[in-house]
Amino acid sequence: DTIAVNDSTTCTATHTFTQAELDANGSPTADSGNLSNNVTASSNEAPDATDSLDIPIVQSPSMTVEKSSATTSLDAPGTVTYDYLVTNTGNVTLTGISLSDDNDNDDASCVATTLAPGATTTCTATHTIDQGDLDAGSVVNVASVTDGTTTSPTDTVTVTADQAPALTLDKTSDVTTYA
Repeated sequence: DTIAVNDSTTCTATHTFTQAELDANGSPTADSGNLSNNVTASSNEAPDATDSLDIPIVQSPSMTVEKSSATTSLDAPGTVTYDYLVTNTGNVTLTGISLSDDNDNDDASCVATTLAPGATTTCTATHTIDQGDLDAGSVVNVASVTDGTTTSPTDTVTVTADQAPALTLDKTSDVTTYA
């Protein structure tokens, strides 16, 4: 293009901002937290003119956990299986996801430990019900997930005990008659 003295022209360009750039908090050559762009205008007659623009990147990591159990009540010692639905509700990919449950058998397992924004995974854990749980009337489990930096709000499941106290009495005597 030709530009007359004291005139200007407008040029446009586009850049497709990727999930990888958002996850990395900017391009590898940019300042952390910005999408940086440098531009140079050249002509045959004048020295190059340069400018730059930094657009702040806002990372919002967050996740949720929804805990459930197909077991809704207890009437004898046994094992309860808990299911967890973990959702990445933020805008960055989360890695190293782990589940924490305050009352499981330390056997929590998740299908995936990396979640893209909007993605979900499932986890499972168990709790062995004993007589103390039955006597207490319920088992309460509180769970959360973390990636080491971001921790979800907690979710709780309560499984109640169907308490059915009962006694029987059989009376016997080795004396069958009195004189």
